[in-house]
Amino acid sequence: PPSARIRIARWPMTDLRHAFDLDDYNVDGSFSGEFHVFGPYLNPLGFGQMTIADGVAYGESFMVATSGVRLEGEGVRLDSLQIEKAGGSGTGAAWVGFDGRYAFNLDARGIPVDTVDMMRSASVPPLSGSLGFVAGGSGTFDRPRYDVRVTISDFFVGDEGIGQVSGELNIIGDMLTVKLEAASPRLAVSGAGRIAMTDTMDAELSFNVTDTSLDPYVRVFNPRISPFTTAIASGRVRVTGQLANIDELLVEAMVDRLDLRLFDYRLRNASPIQIALDRHAMRVTQMRLVGEETQLDIAGVIDLHDERIDVRATGDAGLGILQGFVPDIRSSGRASLEATFQGPMRNPAVTGVMRVEDGRIRHFNLPHALENISGPVRFDTRSVRVDEVTARLGGGPVRFGGRIDIEAYQPTRIDVTMMGEGMRLRFPEGMRSLVDADLTVQGPVESPTVAGTVQVRNALYTGQFSSEGGLFNLETTGSDVGGGGGSLTQSVAPRYDVRIVAPSTVEIRNSTARLVLNADLQLRGTVDRPALFGRAEVARGEFTFEGRRYQITRGTIDFNNPGKIEPFFDIETETRVRVPGQTYRVIARAAGTMDRLTPTFEADPPLAEVEVLSLLFGDVAPGQDVEFTQYSTNVTPQQQLLRERATRALTGAISSEVGRVVEQTFGVDTFQLTPSLVDPNAQSSRLDPAARLTIGKRLSERLYLTYSRSLSSTTQDQIILLEYDQTDRLSWILSRNEDRTYALDIRVRHAF
Repeated sequence: PPSARIRIARWPMTDLRHAFDLDDYNVDGSFSGEFHVFGPYLNPLGFGQMTIADGVAYGESFMVATSGVRLEGEGVRLDSLQIEKAGGSGTGAAWVGFDGRYAFNLDARGIPVDTVDMMRSASVPPLSGSLGFVAGGSGTFDRPRYDVRVTISDFFVGDEGIGQVSGELNIIGDMLTVKLEAASPRLAVSGAGRIAMTDTMDAELSFNVTDTSLDPYVRVFNPRISPFTTAIASGRVRVTGQLANIDELLVEAMVDRLDLRLFDYRLRNASPIQIALDRHAMRVTQMRLVGEETQLDIAGVIDLHDERIDVRATGDAGLGILQGFVPDIRSSGRASLEATFQGPMRNPAVTGVMRVEDGRIRHFNLPHALENISGPVRFDTRSVRVDEVTARLGGGPVRFGGRIDIEAYQPTRIDVTMMGEGMRLRFPEGMRSLVDADLTVQGPVESPTVAGTVQVRNALYTGQFSSEGGLFNLETTGSDVGGGGGSLTQSVAPRYDVRIVAPSTVEIRNSTARLVLNADLQLRGTVDRPALFGRAEVARGEFTFEGRRYQITRGTIDFNNPGKIEPFFDIETETRVRVPGQTYRVIARAAGTMDRLTPTFEADPPLAEVEVLSLLFGDVAPGQDVEFTQYSTNVTPQQQLLRERATRALTGAISSEVGRVVEQTFGVDTFQLTPSLVDPNAQSSRLDPAARLTIGKRLSERLYLTYSRSLSSTTQDQIILLEYDQTDRLSWILSRNEDRTYALDIRVRHAF
């Protein structure tokens, strides 16, 4: 009989399938192989080996597939079939008849979910996990039969874990039977049904959801939802009709239990929620949410053919609902709501009014809440208006006006006025003040400008002076509460242009000083980088220094540093020191910033500066202190030390600095038992794995320097390794071995 030896290199599978009349066998790629063929042309016999590279089978790509091939006259048998895809692999066997019959089995493990083509979608967040399946079947291409059992371990949607998902797919002829189950501590979903593999795809499916947390998966699609929002639901979904024709599809959803928690505010359904997709219209026929001061009814219809919406929401809503959508706030109060959504789905007309009563809103990082909020908030598709809204801040009345512009249901620009009177504020820390304010907030929502005037009617500061905080530190110091999304500056970054006027109304009273100031300042910059400009003058005051009371005869505090809030002091004080036979009037002046304050001293009757210091520090007459008698009027190193001591003491009356000791140790990063490399025959430079004691140093994110010594050997076999992790699975290792040879090894990690 005729025979031939055939060698094929990188031939398109499409041509080969067509040559053997296997066009229904949906596999493509680059085909290579070597075969010994004999017998009749139409019913060949033979054997060989084949490889398909960069292949695609039924829409799913793979890296390479290899198999032994046997031609058996009536068809082709594939033995020891091996398929590799992105670190995962599958093994199996198959038989394909030239008359359209087939049989196969395939067992696959360790396929990364994020590499599965059919699970990728631009509208779905990244998926991850490890996919495995067992598939088998036999039949004809006209009437196929498949049985597939799929398991996904450590399944994640974005950063949210689902756990393990398993399912079964069974195809007999043109009928697909589906079973699905997903289970984790926060997710329990099961479902089953049938889908006809026809043009209309007639289906009958049902799913059950039991006590499942929905918020983690909703947050994947909308990360702005507050982390304090939780939603637990139980219910069922039934799908009947034609999946390929929405006009012949009915989807019924019944939510038996819905429990929403928005921080400490709770909402639940008063009765089962019914939502139905009937033919081409989605109807919300029954949906009532109840909670503290809340009873909200939602009803309407969404026409999918015409893409129009007609939904109404009416009832009373507690303002605690805001906690679910705006991070880092606490809110309470009630509001009556009337709203309609009508028109095209992509841009419906929204109209309504929300009448607020006794509302309260507080941001975690601000010292005061906005209380007694009352008035109508009117809204439409383009804006929200607050012209008639009033509130109280710090016990004083506040009136609002203006609007917030909206585009695509998101606030874009703010133009709001706020006028407050008699507001008692606690800011900065240690300050209590009574102020009037006339402010405007204008600009993009992300970075509006706060402008206007704050009139200080009276203010009292009782905290201690500090360059790290206190009176002159207006920077935000609030911490992130509970990991709830960050500080105020992360959501809104306002700029300041505010004038602060205090006509001799600011008093400082603490254990160090008693002062009365008048100021005319300008606050600019941002929340995280504020800048203060202007001058404050000391009208009168006194302070204590080294146990002695000083009267302030003149003093100014200037703010002119655009980089940070740094006051520049120019202060003159005097005190009286009495020693036997004489009373001295000592004048001390200080000029400079907190960290560079330069003092000078003089006395009446006149004395040398060293003798003035002896009066202040020793309370002894000039020339009688043995510690000071050695100093002349010339500046000596000791005298300079005295000046520095005085500077530190005086600065300590105005600012207390906290020192930091920063110590960095460049030493060992790891000390552990790790797989390493040894010489198996003491002659070869080849290195084999063994247990070693390893001390290593990280040089970069993926580069390591390691000193290694075998624990299984009594010799001083020392190895130095330079390891580079090219990927999470592949490493290159350059080693200097104990025999002073070098080797380059490749390490591949595989998780079982």
